[in-house]
Amino acid sequence: MVWGIEIEGDEAVFEERRGATRGTNYFYIESNGELSPVRLLGQERFMEEFAGNVREYRVRVDLGRIRGNVVYHFAFSKKGFFFSPRLYRIENGEIREIGSLNREEMKDLKFTILGEERNLAEPFERMGENIREIMKRERL
Repeated sequence: MVWGIEIEGDEAVFEERRGATRGTNYFYIESNGELSPVRLLGQERFMEEFAGNVREYRVRVDLGRIRGNVVYHFAFSKKGFFFSPRLYRIENGEIREIGSLNREEMKDLKFTILGEERNLAEPFERMGENIREIMKRERL
């Protein structure tokens, strides 16, 4: 099992912890050159809330909807100092890691903009600032 993704029958189950960039992880699916949150492709269920407004969700997605597409996993350490972008592909009922992203590749990513995200611009801007800080620290 890859951390945060399981195959259960004909579904991929993603475990996300959402709430900014500390101790969280997010999954996106690449389609038509843009990254969309997995929650848009399946059924999500709230599981638990942790300190600091971090919420855990399980998102079930039919394998047919994501077969062959690249899965992007963005994970942040609890202290926020470590950022780990990993890439996976799910084929034939198996999850296969296909690599990670470097700084240059991160700059070129395009995310699908949802209506509700337009209202949350400030938290996303802070997330971007946190990512830039982490990347600067890694260079030192």
